[in-house]
Amino acid sequence: MQLGPGPNRPVSARQAFPPVYFAMVMATGIVSIAVYLNGMQRLAATLMWLNVVLFIAFWILLIGRLALAPRGLLEELTSFKLAPRFFTIVAGTSVLARQLPRNWQAHLGRLPHALHSPKSEARQNPAKSKDEARGTRH
Repeated sequence: MQLGPGPNRPVSARQAFPPVYFAMVMATGIVSIAVYLNGMQRLAATLMWLNVVLFIAFWILLIGRLALAPRGLLEELTSFKLAPRFFTIVAGTSVLARQLPRNWQAHLGRLPHALHSPKSEARQNPAKSKDEARGTRH
């Protein structure tokens, strides 16, 4: 337990949860995507599920912090020194969103139509889309 603002005022871990922990989600997602691209789908899926658990746990802790110490969170959000730490939430969410379709498609079959567009398939397999554009197939 650490001392917070004010004389001898203890702050619990939930009240002091820093959003910079979302960088762990970002890093785990990057590693998962890298191992997926190197053909290690089982490890990529394991890291993806670990990432989902971390992401949910960190959001629960951040919401708990908002409920328990909204003033401290607002002060941190409005501080030029501390506010950039919140960018890790955006980056972690972005990496997780990019990670999920790759692993779901590899392990759970075809994605729902809304998530699986021809453009996304062309990005994942550029050689196939070029052959289809020419009207040739291997």
